Amino acid sequence: MGNLKNAAATVHRKRRKRRGGSCCGINGANTYSADQMTYSPKIELVSTLNSSALLKALASGGIHNLVANDVSAFPRVVFSEIQDADADFADNKVYSFEVRYQISIFTQASTRGKETAIAAEIDKLMREIGYSRYNSQDLYETDTKVFHKARRYKKTYYQEGK
Repeated sequence: MGNLKNAAATVHRKRRKRRGGSCCGINGANTYSADQMTYSPKIELVSTLNSSALLKALASGGIHNLVANDVSAFPRVVFSEIQDADADFADNKVYSFEVRYQISIFTQASTRGKETAIAAEIDKLMREIGYSRYNSQDLYETDTKVFHKARRYKKTYYQEGK
């Protein structure tokens, strides 16, 4: 097992060297230095979602972490961290971690027409910062009559100098 991890680390180093220092991401977007906090992905996510004028216009109910400020405002986007865990090791040291987020779009019958455009803009933004979508579900909450599109994204960050 140790040889597999060492081989993965070697492949990772060679890939980074071929790409001129960037690693498995877009212009090095997936790399972090040892002194950065693991919360950097959340800062990156919030900054990216809030930077889109289109997303802000479409999601008039706002963009929220975990809980919406006003649960009667639609459509709205709510994101939550699902996982932030060490992913790869070499020589008994962590050299990458994987982060997963769920981004939910909440609409009502009167605002459901915006759902596809919101989902497309979120997909575009997430891909720009190196995330891939690995799951999506359309749900309906019968008690509140709210449509809920839940999409899940993941990204692996690699530590510089490893």
